[in-house]
Amino acid sequence: MARTSTSWRLLRAQELGCGSPATCWRQLTEWAEAGVFDALHLKVWTSWGWRGGWTGRGRAWTRPACAPSVGDHVGANPVDRGKPGSKLHLVCDGGGLPLTAVVTAANVNDTTMFQAVLDDVPPVLTPSGRRHTRPGTVHADKAYDSATNRAWLRRRGIRPRIARRGVESSTRLGRQRWKVERSLSWLSCWRRLQVRWDRASGRWFAFVLVACAVICFNRPSARFGTSP
Repeated sequence: MARTSTSWRLLRAQELGCGSPATCWRQLTEWAEAGVFDALHLKVWTSWGWRGGWTGRGRAWTRPACAPSVGDHVGANPVDRGKPGSKLHLVCDGGGLPLTAVVTAANVNDTTMFQAVLDDVPPVLTPSGRRHTRPGTVHADKAYDSATNRAWLRRRGIRPRIARRGVESSTRLGRQRWKVERSLSWLSCWRRLQVRWDRASGRWFAFVLVACAVICFNRPSARFGTSP
């Protein structure tokens, strides 16, 4: 369903031994509320992610998606003529593997979500056996630029690399930006994430976490222990 965006009524649940589509829908909702998919993503990242190189760098960018006119975390998309939509905030490691994601309404200002997104970074197991949740450097687009965010990063001992509005171009972060843009492109290949059909953001976010887990697992550099 995540790959093809198949509707629930067309799901061949009986052939898969899963009962009925309604049972699958209810089970997905229960698993999402219980945090099963968050644990799945963290498990895969812990097993494979650090082998691809935990560089201590975080990157945060966003991408909007269409959404139903009603539901939670839905707002007017400012880049799509005010159509209802949701926004996916993504944080990646130095190699481009998705660390964490947060869903908000499309009209939520990116600056206001910066600290919440970074606080959501899970404890990552490093080759030394220690777990880290604080990167050494954070690269971010100018949409996250604010004196408050920069001061917050410095208080946590994190070096900010945020493009300043009206001072420098976002192209100066091109050497770092392409990695997270590539991760967003990987997520856009999952048709279920292109358009949000579910009114409840929790079910749609469950598919987001499944996609992130599969991306981390299938990353060649992570699978074979080579540096990205």
